[in-house]
Amino acid sequence: MQEYNRTDEQIHYLSQLIAKVNRSFLEPQDDDSHTNLFFDPLSRRVYGRWVTTPAGPLIFALELDNFQFQWLDSRFRVLQKITVAGKDLEQIEDETMKGLDGVGLASVDLRQPLHFKLPSYSVSGKTQNKPDSAGLAQWQFFRSLANDTAAAVLGHFQVTGEVRIWPHHFDTGISGQVLKSLAIGFGLAMADNLVNEPYFYLAGYGEEPFEYTGLTELDAGTWVTGDSWRGALLPLIEIPENSLSDARDMLHRFVLKSAAWYLEQSR
Repeated sequence: MQEYNRTDEQIHYLSQLIAKVNRSFLEPQDDDSHTNLFFDPLSRRVYGRWVTTPAGPLIFALELDNFQFQWLDSRFRVLQKITVAGKDLEQIEDETMKGLDGVGLASVDLRQPLHFKLPSYSVSGKTQNKPDSAGLAQWQFFRSLANDTAAAVLGHFQVTGEVRIWPHHFDTGISGQVLKSLAIGFGLAMADNLVNEPYFYLAGYGEEPFEYTGLTELDAGTWVTGDSWRGALLPLIEIPENSLSDARDMLHRFVLKSAAWYLEQSR
């Protein structure tokens, strides 16, 4: 997991520029969703959101194969690119700001900090280089698995929602109102103070807090019932990486078993 964690931290760190672009050119939303992101495994890009310009909609993205930021039009043609390797984030921000006029956007200060602070990563403030290929492949595997499973959870419960990456905690996540008395959140989180390794989570939220007694035994993952957070967790280290079907099967069992417990508790 070391390579995965390093890659996760670096992409999180760099993706703050995408969030800043979103913030600068999109209408603010109460839930901050205008700043969030999406990992597209087909093009291997981390996308922001569509920005309206006189020449049509554009989107800003971090492309992982060549490790460069890109402005793309609605046909996904690359209009502008900013290489990452060999530069620090301040240089990348400067180059992005200088290129805004070239894509028909007004000048803005992308160096202004966001309203949250990231942890201090080993890459913070340093010259950037492309992540290790093994770590990058592992990152794409698990983020793709998170996308697919999050979409499956929405479909299973027949609720609408977006599968997005939130720039603050960098979790790929969804939430939905399953019953009048139950909302469920699911996602893939970075290693944090709760678990010192990356993990999938599922948690339910009701009109009243759930009493975590009589818990169903999970055949994948475990329940956490501490003071800071309550729900079910499945660390990535427990998920097989040599078989996508086995990984998906384990994650589906984790979701179904933990979600079934919440459904039983809800009225």
